[in-house]
Amino acid sequence: MINSLLCDSEIIQLLKQNNNIVWGFIHVKYSTMMYNCIIKYTDNQLFADEILKNAFAKLKLNTTLILQSGSLGLCLLDQARNAALEFLGIKNKVF
Repeated sequence: MINSLLCDSEIIQLLKQNNNIVWGFIHVKYSTMMYNCIIKYTDNQLFADEILKNAFAKLKLNTTLILQSGSLGLCLLDQARNAALEFLGIKNKVF
């Protein structure tokens, strides 16, 4: 059973074992941090919700990004920032 006392190295070990349950834990532990980062760039809650979903979807498809990082929290924050910047780049081209 996954509990809130897992450290980042234990989470990474579960990811290496392809344990899908760990994604729920990652979401609970880190989504607020990621969401706040996205909000700082977009200043829009509707966009931020969608960007956060997309960021998690990309990470699930490519767990290598997490497994190769030195810090889980920093990796997730990077992904949130990159997703927000990617979104803003697309929006700037459209308008």
